[in-house]
Amino acid sequence: MGTNRTKKKPYFAEFSREVLILGMVALFVRLVGIPIWRHQFGGHELDYLTAFSGDGWQSSTRVYPLLAGFYASLGKVFTAPGILVGINLFAGLATVLAGGIWAKHRWGASVGWMVAVLLCLSPTHAYWSTSIYNVAIPQALLVLAMALGGWRGSLCFAIACNLRIELALMAPALWLLSDWRVATGALGAALSWPLMDSAPHVTAPLEALQLNIWLPDYLGPIASPLGLLLVVLAIQKHNVLLALAALWVHLVGSAFDDYGTRHALLGTLCLIALLATCTGWRRILPVLAGSLFCLKLVCLNTLVQMTPTSFAATLPELPRLKALPADCTEILDDPLAENSHWTHRKSWPSGRVCWGEERIHRAWTSRGLQDRRKRMHRSYKLEPTFILDLESGPRLYYEVSQ
Repeated sequence: MGTNRTKKKPYFAEFSREVLILGMVALFVRLVGIPIWRHQFGGHELDYLTAFSGDGWQSSTRVYPLLAGFYASLGKVFTAPGILVGINLFAGLATVLAGGIWAKHRWGASVGWMVAVLLCLSPTHAYWSTSIYNVAIPQALLVLAMALGGWRGSLCFAIACNLRIELALMAPALWLLSDWRVATGALGAALSWPLMDSAPHVTAPLEALQLNIWLPDYLGPIASPLGLLLVVLAIQKHNVLLALAALWVHLVGSAFDDYGTRHALLGTLCLIALLATCTGWRRILPVLAGSLFCLKLVCLNTLVQMTPTSFAATLPELPRLKALPADCTEILDDPLAENSHWTHRKSWPSGRVCWGEERIHRAWTSRGLQDRRKRMHRSYKLEPTFILDLESGPRLYYEVSQ
């Protein structure tokens, strides 16, 4: 008597189909959810673009020799700078896959898929995937190091530290998230240090910590005031190490005066894994986090597409001036400027102190000025006072008090 047997598809075929779907969604988020047609090379991206164009470059903490040299070699073969965006986009997609594999190895397939899906939707990971600054590529290597583990992971981590030297400070977190051998890759940072014309330094870390510690938002939407509730509910005995690793990332980043979302991507991954490993009734928390991510992606889409006209429409009705008043001492959000707010923290200027906010502070760009704007609004009392009309557009000025 014959029996009808249905030929079962091999597991890898099913897995490949699911990975393909996930990759297409991640690609859609990074190209459409955050509109690639609005991408502009700005800030320190221009330094790497100069290296790609063959116009020379000078190594520093902003222009790492390994990445600049890689871009320069690509420039000898390609002329369109879109190839650099494509490489970083691939690195962003690799981060999603590597993050899922790392979580699968530690907690099983269901957690692995949940981590990958949330990484796919993470607004900060998605945005930096199309920037040519040294963010997406070292982050991909960092997560790949966690997924590989052992000495192979250590090698990946060492290369990542050569592309962004402060990642070496993430070694304790990687020890918690992977193993001690991976953490030894932090020694790779010593190879890039002598090659840089300007060595990395930390200015007034305790002062920076006092301000930045109250900005967990840099860890992503999960650490926003609404998302923190999900994080607290997600902490259980078996995943408390993930919370500690995220806290370490935030503490280290908070000691830098230029702390922003680009420094906290590993912390975002830790919080994603924290939610994905929930058990019992808490299993609904990753779904809520995914919904929060989608909402933030819509907001981010609006910020990326903000135009001078749309920014001007948000300004309040205030006096319009052509020049800064004589009694107004302006401070800046730039940590390196002489009249930076960091410089005046100990000796606050007398009289009226002002700070100006432009469209670029609200738009989402790789210059990271939206991170500085958030720090100014959280750290000081700001009272809208007047609008300065400049050739570049209107600038909203606040009167600042500590």
